[in-house]
Amino acid sequence: MEYSEFIGIIQESCSGVTENGEDASSKIKFYFTKSVENQFEVFNLFVQAISDPTLDEIIKVATLSLLYQAIHSLSPNGFWRSSNFQPIKEAIQSSVINSLFSESVIIRNESSKVITAIFGVQNGSWPSCLEYLGNKIENSSEIDEISAVVYAFNDLINDNFIKVVESSKIYSLYSKYSTKHLL
Repeated sequence: MEYSEFIGIIQESCSGVTENGEDASSKIKFYFTKSVENQFEVFNLFVQAISDPTLDEIIKVATLSLLYQAIHSLSPNGFWRSSNFQPIKEAIQSSVINSLFSESVIIRNESSKVITAIFGVQNGSWPSCLEYLGNKIENSSEIDEISAVVYAFNDLINDNFIKVVESSKIYSLYSKYSTKHLL
């Protein structure tokens, strides 16, 4: 699937006009589930779209929403657990975390949902993602950016992710990074 085709599908989902009554998630799901190689390709397209500065807010939000659906419902567990795809997994995490710092509140909120989904399926390597979030806060002087990341931490705790990992570690990181700037 070409990038332009992928974006076209997302644009269709925003306009409500689709071919043959298919919605964007159905089209992407059909392609996604054909093979592991297709999973890799589609996740690459998600990374490219999320990082694309030329896309408007509506398309970005739709892309993040579809990525959230993909992580939850397109059988990604094998993908997330495979070391062969570590570079693309890191790229997904990085692009979504970076979008937490968007000026758009809607994009920040949607990004936070995706981060929560990533933690849900990738609990074995959650510390590196938390460290990435923490470093963002440590190196930021913008209160909006800090609030966005703390919002993501709150989502993880509120969505009972805390039951999946060692509570002492996640609370320690949460406390360290949030209270430093919000006292």
